[in-house]
Amino acid sequence: MHTPTGPAMQAIRLTKTFRSRAAVADLSFSVRRGRITGLLGPNGSGKTTTLRMALGLTRPTSGSVRVLGRPYDEIAEPARHVGAVLDITGIHPARTARDHLRIAQLTAGVSPERVDEVLLAVDLSDAAGQKARTYSLGMRQRLALATALLGSPELLVLDEPANGLDPTGIRWLRDALRSYADSGATVVIASHVLAEMEQTVDDVVVIHGGRLVAAGDLQDVTLGAPLEDAYLGLLRSFEEARRAR
Repeated sequence: MHTPTGPAMQAIRLTKTFRSRAAVADLSFSVRRGRITGLLGPNGSGKTTTLRMALGLTRPTSGSVRVLGRPYDEIAEPARHVGAVLDITGIHPARTARDHLRIAQLTAGVSPERVDEVLLAVDLSDAAGQKARTYSLGMRQRLALATALLGSPELLVLDEPANGLDPTGIRWLRDALRSYADSGATVVIASHVLAEMEQTVDDVVVIHGGRLVAAGDLQDVTLGAPLEDAYLGLLRSFEEARRAR
């Protein structure tokens, strides 16, 4: 897989205000290509809003975010470059997994052969003829991931992808994402499940209250401490500094 230089994703003083509340405030960070980056923060910290702005689903109040070197809406054939799973509500319960993927394949403009390839990649080949309403939450997560992979994107953006997966599924997901990043792609995962992120990511971006707390290589940010300890310490220091201002 071709891996150009420059950040795979870059936020520059990114701000989003809903009425009088800033969900994201003056946020700047870069995501290195060919690595797995964890976007970490408590619930309500601005992770999903940040990803929605990156993918052109929410317009920033100010600042900007670039994906693969440009605003998302300037990317031609975006499904071939960026795959995303922000939620799984777009899967029609009355469609089979194969039919869902066939429709997505036509929209993405990729070959029909990719349907069976991604079903195999997410271990859903045997259940491809079942309607989505019969799927467990974990199976729907796998189907959503298969949809994101249809275009063999160079950037994969996932929001809480382990939600609903059992331990075997979580291990499978971790190995699959590592293999995908090792092929030259970039993976961004928003999550608050620190134990899993510690075993999965190369880099972290920690945000709290929509603001940057820390960013960098996992080992540099944690200084060798367990991620949970380092994360809680960073949030505590951030809050103390905020109150002191």
